[in-house]
Amino acid sequence: MGLHLRNAGDSRRRRRRREAGNVIIMAALFMAVLMGFGAMAVDVGVMMWQRRELQNVADAAALAGVQELPNDPSAAVAVATDYARRNGVDRGGWRLESVDLLPAGCTAQARNCTSLAVRVSHPDAPFLLARVLGFTTTDVKASATASIQSPNTAGNAMPWAMKESVRRNARYGDVVTIKYSAQGGDHGNFGALAIPNDRCGSSRHGANLYRCNIQNGATVEVGHTYDTEPGNMRGPTQQGMQARLNATDPLCDSFNEVFEQTGSGQWRFRSERCNPWTPAGQGSKRVVLIPVVSDSDLRGRSQVTVLGFALAFLEDFQCRSGNDCDVNVRFVQAVLSPGEDMEFVPGTPLGDIRVPRLTN
Repeated sequence: MGLHLRNAGDSRRRRRRREAGNVIIMAALFMAVLMGFGAMAVDVGVMMWQRRELQNVADAAALAGVQELPNDPSAAVAVATDYARRNGVDRGGWRLESVDLLPAGCTAQARNCTSLAVRVSHPDAPFLLARVLGFTTTDVKASATASIQSPNTAGNAMPWAMKESVRRNARYGDVVTIKYSAQGGDHGNFGALAIPNDRCGSSRHGANLYRCNIQNGATVEVGHTYDTEPGNMRGPTQQGMQARLNATDPLCDSFNEVFEQTGSGQWRFRSERCNPWTPAGQGSKRVVLIPVVSDSDLRGRSQVTVLGFALAFLEDFQCRSGNDCDVNVRFVQAVLSPGEDMEFVPGTPLGDIRVPRLTN
């Protein structure tokens, strides 16, 4: 009887030792798996961080280069390449895969290159801790495409219809006089537009709306049709211009305070303070858009379709005797950051105001 009890006790002890051994083995296996997942989590985090850094470089390089388009495609590629290299590409395993002009087949002669695609990568990026699981390297890639576009809709537009021929003959950087008393005078039409504006009340025509739109600017859409406002509008022009110039930020009161010319025959804002399409530049009242229309559209009280925008700096105005009231402007072609009241539609023709935007 006693011998049987000793054998039973030994059996229980052996079973407990086997169970303990199994637990140790399971715990070891569990710890190995846990450490493997931890290693993968660390390395995946590192790879995600690296891809984010590569994406930042691709985005910035594409935006930097596309600002040269469509004027200088070669410069666009060179600027994007230089920007990528100065920000880490071709060092530490990072590689610049390609810088491509778009659309495919575009040429400098045709001036139809409007987008730039940049691809960067880190081939064979090494894993750190995941090597214990047999993972050694992976490829990390990033790409960005930026386009130079003009807004389809924009605020801060003047209620003046500029003939296509007038805009075409005016050279960038020159001061041009917009003569409401001598801009053709087609059947009593001197270039004023009736642009509905909630800031100016509910009226859709008349001198008060016209004066308010000069003072505050209106929102205009390319391809949209607007009524013309017959008559010379000398008094409202003078009053609106005086109010507008009086409200201008003193630090954005001259052309050279607002703009600086780039090497590609374009201009850019010296600071966001003078960009009227940003909150910081709301005090800049001399930079405006002027709707451009077909020469044949101006016929008394009629309708005109906006073809695009001319970007202008309001130099000054003179309203002398009679109906003469001349506004002197300087036209520029400028690249600027997108404004809050701008909308972009694919296919909108490039105008004087050009905005670099990431498109994917």
